[in-house]
Amino acid sequence: MLRTDSPYLGLALTIHLFLILQGLLYNVCPLFPILLTCRMETICIIVVFNGRWTEDYKYIDHQTKLFLAPESIQFEDFVKQIFELIELDREKFEIVIWFDINLGTSKGMLVSKDLDLHTCIELLKTHSLFKSCRFIVDISERVFASTSNEHANTKTQHDNQERCQQIVEVDMVEAQPLNEEVHQTFDSIQVEGQSIIEIDNEQALGIQVLESAPVIEVVADKTCTQITKRRSNLKQKESPTTILRENASLDQIKVGSVFDKKKSIINYFSNVAIKGHFEFKVVRSSSTRYSLTCNDDRCRWCVRAFRIKDSTLFKIVKLEKKHDCSVNTRKADQRHATSKLISGYIIDNLRDPRFEVTPAFVMAEMQKLHGLDIGYHKAWRAIQHASALIRGSPEENYELLCSYLYMMTSKNPGTYTNIKIDDNNRFLYMFYAYGSSIAGWNHCRPVIAIDATFLKSKYRGVLMISVSKDANNQIFPLAFGIAESENNNSYEWYFSQLRNAIGSRENLIFLSDRHQAIANGIVKVYPESHHGICIYHLEQNLK
Repeated sequence: MLRTDSPYLGLALTIHLFLILQGLLYNVCPLFPILLTCRMETICIIVVFNGRWTEDYKYIDHQTKLFLAPESIQFEDFVKQIFELIELDREKFEIVIWFDINLGTSKGMLVSKDLDLHTCIELLKTHSLFKSCRFIVDISERVFASTSNEHANTKTQHDNQERCQQIVEVDMVEAQPLNEEVHQTFDSIQVEGQSIIEIDNEQALGIQVLESAPVIEVVADKTCTQITKRRSNLKQKESPTTILRENASLDQIKVGSVFDKKKSIINYFSNVAIKGHFEFKVVRSSSTRYSLTCNDDRCRWCVRAFRIKDSTLFKIVKLEKKHDCSVNTRKADQRHATSKLISGYIIDNLRDPRFEVTPAFVMAEMQKLHGLDIGYHKAWRAIQHASALIRGSPEENYELLCSYLYMMTSKNPGTYTNIKIDDNNRFLYMFYAYGSSIAGWNHCRPVIAIDATFLKSKYRGVLMISVSKDANNQIFPLAFGIAESENNNSYEWYFSQLRNAIGSRENLIFLSDRHQAIANGIVKVYPESHHGICIYHLEQNLK
């Protein structure tokens, strides 16, 4: 019994009231327990696959997909959804799932049953350190053993063993024990572990020779050999096949190795040729086969691979790694060292801000690392390919402009953007002004400096910039625009968008160089403003 002044009285009354309400709901609505259990929370699952492990247990160069799963999902349903997500046939492939917890000392937590999966989901839900953790999927080819043949072979082995046992039992029953007189006539001589017995012809009549003994030995040896071979074959078949990529090491490659796609196997052996300073020729290349031999017809080096049915995987069925070709056939200028392949060697340098990657730098690096002599233009093309891999191609980036401006407007309230296209639905002009710049313009001096600079990308163009000065005498960016060149049409459109974004002010002054297109645009769009010439530009023009 709780006292009225007890601190737990409120808690007890709350629990009691909850139980009463719960009972009422159960009586009024018999489906209430079902409704409670039917409310199912979902969680976003990040799945990565088709990647590779580094030495410090980081999973890189992977594909990523997402799906929503119920928090109470069972492991078997989870595996089924993953197979559907990555579009793999479960009868031909098998997977191992790891929960990446960024230990740096192992692949992570192995997920193989319901308890493992529910533990990972709980970590994703409740712990902030694990909210960005991923489920890593290692894919391997499922190898099937011929069960019918093995059953028949096992039955045959069992019959042979029973037959051997029967022979031994029958012969041991029929054999008569040798008397002492016969034993004394034996003269045994051991030669290489076998006994040679010399006996008299008369005494030989009293000895019953076990003619079936050699049969027993042959059958037993044959049976043991078959069992040993079969066990070794089964052991090889049971071992999972790791799917390799183009950056696999030479030690990993053997007969039976599987690559994720044909392009990977092409790039891999091109890299091998570069490092080994030899060249190969393609004997056959199709959607299902890929065969290579050394350029020297006397060399035994060769590769043959086939595509696994109903997949993009390629499996090596023949491989001869050793070269016995002449040294004279080795070249410093490799035809397999294409610009696309070289881009893979310099992409890390391009990401590192400490390096200035120029064609001369690429030429020096390839000579130093692999002894390759490549030309200036090939080095330049390699840089372009590597840049496209990191930043995307110019065409892809232009396609993303609308999405980029939409996200800019969504994340920066008050931002003004616009894109103009021509009659052929091609990009013409772009303009944007951040919401913070538009709001800050009212607190700046009524002076706008405008100029343009050249873009050095594939499609060239100019970047137009408008800036002002704030109360602290600092440069304050206002707006940016992109056009094909500095001309009357582009500047007229740019000033019209600038007026839409920031409007006009009393005693507004524009400063620029002496470009006539700027003056024409200001007269048409801002006729009430003043236009001045920048002293610096005027001085440069007078030199």
